[in-house]
Formats: sequence, C-alpha cells, structure tokens
Amino acid sequence: MRPKKKLISLAVKEAQKSTFYFKLGAIGLYKGQVVSKAYNVSSSNPELKYFPSRFSFHAEARACIRAKKVDTIIVVRVNPTGLACSFPCSSCQKIMKKYGVKTVFYIDWLGNIQRLVL
Repeated sequence: MRPKKKLISLAVKEAQKSTFYFKLGAIGLYKGQVVSKAYNVSSSNPELKYFPSRFSFHAEARACIRAKKVDTIIVVRVNPTGLACSFPCSSCQKIMKKYGVKTVFYIDWLGNIQRLVL
C-alpha cells in the first residue's frame, strides 16, 4: 500500500505551517482514516515535554501524541525547492513504536516515497 497523493498533499500543507527552515509535516492514520495532523514546532511549545530534544518537537512524534490510536504515519519535509528527505530520527522511531505505529511513509533523498516498517 502506498499513500494517496491527497495524503501527501495534506502532510505538505502541515509542513508549510512550520516556522523552521526544515519544515516537516506528518499525518497520523488509523485503519486508513486521518486521526491527526502535525508539523515541527519550537522547543518553547508545551507539548515538548513528550519529546527528548531541546530544539524542536518533530512532526511525526506530535502526530502520534495527538492521536488516541495511530497505526501509520506519513511524514514529509519541504524546502524551497520541493520535497526533501524526511526519514524519521531514532527518537521519533521509538516514540512511534510506543504509540503503536507499524508503518511510516517518508520521502527519501531522491524524492521518492519509501516505506519503513517498525
């Protein structure tokens, strides 16, 4: 299964809300339905207590925390020239596993959608 273009577009719209240079957006799905949306935010955000970083709270981790149940995450990174690599960091992978995520779709270095099974 590959995510529909509509879901990738939704993740891009979330990423564009970020004030960071590296703009990431994530969509949380449960049984194929959108259950959460998120983008990366600064360390001053009160939700950061859930994430072990002093600089930013990553979009994919926020999408998990915002959902009651989530089994799939779609994460994209947007830069001025288009989509960029959005492979989840090890901290986000741990958080996603903790919240029950089984599959992550991300953008690789060549701009292709890839699947990561957790």
